[in-house]
Amino acid sequence: MAQTTRGALKALVDGLALVPANYSAALVAYGDRAPQGIKRPYVELLEEVALVPDLRETGRRTAVETAQVDLFQDFRDLDGSVTGQRGKLLEDVSLAPALKSGIDGARAGPVGSSVVYIVLLRHSNRVVDEAENVVHHMLQVELFRQL
Repeated sequence: MAQTTRGALKALVDGLALVPANYSAALVAYGDRAPQGIKRPYVELLEEVALVPDLRETGRRTAVETAQVDLFQDFRDLDGSVTGQRGKLLEDVSLAPALKSGIDGARAGPVGSSVVYIVLLRHSNRVVDEAENVVHHMLQVELFRQL
């Protein structure tokens, strides 16, 4: 059982077992920051961007927690070491939609002893940084859960 929202989201993302094109290993999620030296693609998770108690509920202490799921991928195969073609597009364009689909409407595991009722995707942005060779998908999600 996850003790934090970050842990519950990590279990959800890792459990999707998404394998990006041109790679043999599944996508892995890390809390806050990926360890230094980890190669892309990977996911970083930020918990409690906002936590708002749901005042409409009576008898139950519930809240909506906003969290961020960041997907980082290489944009191009600069040296040809992955695809065999220098400069070839390396971004797996199906990965972000698969991640969004796997998260939106999911029921994450509990956070400590608190039930997570549902995780909903609220916003997403895609940013390409050609100078750093990075494609960054920022997904903002809301977790409806007990306090």
